[in-house]
Amino acid sequence: MTTRIKGSQQRALDTRAAILAAVTRLLAQKPFDAITIAEIAAEAGIAKGSVLAHFSEKLSILASFLADELNTTCVRLAADPQSATTPQRLAAALTPLLVYLSSDRALLRLLATDGDGTQCHDILDPVMAQAHQTLAGSFAAAGHADPSLHAEVTLAFIVHVAVSQECAAAPQRATLSLARLLGVLYPNGKSASHPDLTGGVAPG
Repeated sequence: MTTRIKGSQQRALDTRAAILAAVTRLLAQKPFDAITIAEIAAEAGIAKGSVLAHFSEKLSILASFLADELNTTCVRLAADPQSATTPQRLAAALTPLLVYLSSDRALLRLLATDGDGTQCHDILDPVMAQAHQTLAGSFAAAGHADPSLHAEVTLAFIVHVAVSQECAAAPQRATLSLARLLGVLYPNGKSASHPDLTGGVAPG
């Protein structure tokens, strides 16, 4: 019985991986909103019902990709204890996330709505909490008085910049915009007119 359960679990994991791989290939051809469940099933070589069995709402597939990107961002921040010492350094660490968020309009809608059902919440809520915790830890390490509030504000700034900038086409502009916004969280004048990717303050 244990062997059958393990085999069933492995098949479920394999099917989920096939779905995500299929969507990755389809995203190289068209925006997420233009992709249908039928196309995903055909690309993955499975039935439509199998797709819906794993992802009850289509947007939850994209939520899985976003969760992976947020996890990667958390790992990157945690690996650099000095990541929040200046707004420029923090903005540089967050730029890959900005670029990813600008890669498809559906990602921004996902951040704004969390999808139509509960599955997107189930996927994103834990990783958003982890992102908040990681940012708060970075701010605490940099000596900020209210790291939790600053983490919450930073997440809002990320969404703002991703919505307002063509990050994929001009990541340096996005980094600069985010650094300027983050400057309000640094009362000691650490903000600068140009981002310094090493963490120092570039001359204006």
